[in-house]
Amino acid sequence: MQRRLGTLALCALVTACATTTDRDTTLTRQLVGTWAAESIPGVFVTFRADGTVFSHGKIEIDGEEFDYRDSGTWSVKDGAIHNVVAEAPDIPGLEAVELPYVSVEKIVSIDGDEYRYVCPAQGCTNTMRRVK
Repeated sequence: MQRRLGTLALCALVTACATTTDRDTTLTRQLVGTWAAESIPGVFVTFRADGTVFSHGKIEIDGEEFDYRDSGTWSVKDGAIHNVVAEAPDIPGLEAVELPYVSVEKIVSIDGDEYRYVCPAQGCTNTMRRVK
């Protein structure tokens, strides 16, 4: 009986891992493209199929407008987007971070034109809309 339970537990674990991997693969495919950040108008994020990511746009800080661009790599693991920002501008008024900077964004939902994610570090939920 104990051997049977152990085998059953192992099968459940393998199935759960396969499901997570399948889901991550599906999410990765769905995310490829350019998205507009709802919380920061004028900023766009492009996830490329080759695993690179870049953000670009204009941001306003204290009434002054700046061009913003960053780049790095991305992947989906356990239903979350893992971004590694390798290059980013030094903009007055923005908190400086040491590069490479890693962010993890848990995907809440995704369809063809919109995805929502939670930033565990900040505790906020954001929405991105696909750019046509």
